[in-house]
Amino acid sequence: MQVADILRFFDAGVSSFHVSRAITDRLVREGFQILDAHDSWDLQWNRYVFRHGASVIAFRFPEADPTETGAVIVASHVDSPALELKFRSAVVDDGILHVPVELYGSPIVASWLDRELLLAGRVSLKKGRGSTRTLLYKSRKPLAVIPNLAIHLNRTVNDGATYNAQDHLHALFGLVEDSGTGDSMTPRDVLVRLIAKDGGFDPQAFLDAELYLVPAQRATRIGAADDMITAGHIDNLAGSLCNLEAICNAANTPHLQMAVFYDHEEIGSKTMSGAAGAMLERALRRILPGPGMLERMLGRTVLISNDGAHARHPAYKDKHDPGYAPRLGGGPVIKKSAARRYATELPASAWFASVCDSAGVPLQYLQNRSDIPAGSTIGPLQASSLGVPAIDIGIPMLAMHSSRELVATADMDLLTRAVTAALGEKTDDIFAADQALEDRTE
Repeated sequence: MQVADILRFFDAGVSSFHVSRAITDRLVREGFQILDAHDSWDLQWNRYVFRHGASVIAFRFPEADPTETGAVIVASHVDSPALELKFRSAVVDDGILHVPVELYGSPIVASWLDRELLLAGRVSLKKGRGSTRTLLYKSRKPLAVIPNLAIHLNRTVNDGATYNAQDHLHALFGLVEDSGTGDSMTPRDVLVRLIAKDGGFDPQAFLDAELYLVPAQRATRIGAADDMITAGHIDNLAGSLCNLEAICNAANTPHLQMAVFYDHEEIGSKTMSGAAGAMLERALRRILPGPGMLERMLGRTVLISNDGAHARHPAYKDKHDPGYAPRLGGGPVIKKSAARRYATELPASAWFASVCDSAGVPLQYLQNRSDIPAGSTIGPLQASSLGVPAIDIGIPMLAMHSSRELVATADMDLLTRAVTAALGEKTDDIFAADQALEDRTE
């Protein structure tokens, strides 16, 4: 994978809707055939893709019978922590148009302040009588900023700043002059007119929007040897890009290969297009419509959940268990949790380790300190709903959930190689190991 392609994908992913579009466009260029959920599916050996909201499912249907050969499913998410604009609460105070936000997921809030912010998401417009259209929107230039309070008015700010999401996180969109003509536009109208002018649509057609504030700074290579990348939304653009490359480039196999790109992981996944919903199972039943076919295939299926992993921070080394402290540039990470906040279990994790060993990819392991609860991923949700063995993996990163996250360039290539190899590897050893479990307790 070329570094320029990584940077381009990171820059394109300003919202889950934009990520979904970028993924779908790439798949179509690679020969994947678009399926419509409303059509009947007559599947033969081929590559297919369909979208459900901002989520995407891509799969390579094998020449062999997948009920006999099983499947390898790789999954990631396309959303990231963000600040959603509450545009209907726009106000004008002291001649400034400002708008409160609501936190999407759990961002490191302070990292969004004092930055030039783009606006990105989707806008619904009237198309005609009783019909609408949806516009994918990204502002052409920074439109807003959320300024900090000066240290002279908050002397303890460096002792640990706190922000009330409703009261303190107001995005400033500029000065609004009184025209003196009795113009009755509300602050919301002023904001909609601003967005419409930038987006090239009629403000009178505006119905609704889902818009997020996005730092305007582009993805950047840094370090003496350009060996690191800093960007927004790396969690989980990195996992999604690696899975996308893998499903496009993996070798043909007798088993079904599938890549699932979910929306709404950062807010719990309990949505129409989230991992806790019915989207994947419905798709699998469309692919294998006969009685018992899906259940038979799942009996030979493994799931790989690909999401960001915490690298050890050089200034906070005590936040990691020393035996489970991944480093930047050390390769993909297998994530483990005794409470199964991550889905990783034997023998699936041993199978993945063997796949990486054969591919020449080094592995690292993450298990949180016993006094720090682990995060969560889509891995346990999917493993439990499908009843399949699973592994949680990810790219090691620093500053997760900041507006600017940090990864090593080499890890992107290593993670892609690992997922590509896993998609192309048979899963027999996983299920043979369970069936042939040896008793050494006597």
